[in-house]
Amino acid sequence: MTKPTPWSTEHQRLADRVLALTPFDLPPTPWRLRQGITVHDNGKFLHWLQQDAKLGPRSPRARNGVLQEDMKRTLCVVLRHRMERILRAKAL
Repeated sequence: MTKPTPWSTEHQRLADRVLALTPFDLPPTPWRLRQGITVHDNGKFLHWLQQDAKLGPRSPRARNGVLQEDMKRTLCVVLRHRMERILRAKAL
């Protein structure tokens, strides 16, 4: 068995940020991660994403870049959700 290639610093930072998320950081369900992937349960989604992130480069999804892309997309969704909450609070 070959040893997996270590993650880049960028990928490790993505994983660290994903591991720090809670289901409350995500928008209300349902929301779309990407074409064909709609999240209906934030807790389950985050559990599995974080399990993959903990595996790092050993994750089968990391080997082809899907995990890295899903982590980026999830963090973009979180940022967008936070900005929307801030704007709504300012509008009050």
